[in-house]
Amino acid sequence: VHSGGRVRLERVELVMLPLRLRGQGAFRYRPDVIWEGRLDSGPVYLGLLPEGIRVLGDMIQSGILEVQLKGSGQGTDWTRWNTKGWVALTEGVVAIRGVQDPISNLYVRLKVDRDQLDLKRMEFRLKDSEAVITGFMKDWKTTPVVSVMLESPQFDINLLIPKRERSALRDGIEW
Repeated sequence: VHSGGRVRLERVELVMLPLRLRGQGAFRYRPDVIWEGRLDSGPVYLGLLPEGIRVLGDMIQSGILEVQLKGSGQGTDWTRWNTKGWVALTEGVVAIRGVQDPISNLYVRLKVDRDQLDLKRMEFRLKDSEAVITGFMKDWKTTPVVSVMLESPQFDINLLIPKRERSALRDGIEW
């Protein structure tokens, strides 16, 4: 702790196997809040997390998650903070409300660059259907503008968006 309300953390580590989060940073809390920091998760095996710790509720059932982010900001309005880095999920299995079968072999590479999320690649399998999605979301913290491209040689869209039932994807599309 330095004078003037400044705190510098050279190394912070939270270990609760199989979870290991590492970070560093600094913040000033007087007269205004100003911060900068870095977070690195290393590989997190989601299927082995302790009971009660989940990512996106019970949606992600298993997979290997890696997060590396750095950021800085002033004040408490997170929409004005600057964040850069990436998020990756490999070998994911995801259960989506309203979709009968789980999505498997999920591979995601997402780049975070301030106000833009760049989906470098997402590929997955749903029963016998396979798909690759790329795209971006500009202004994701305020008024999102989304552009995505789905490539698939053969995809049964009825598996994702049931005709007579509600699903999370149908709700998202209709939103």
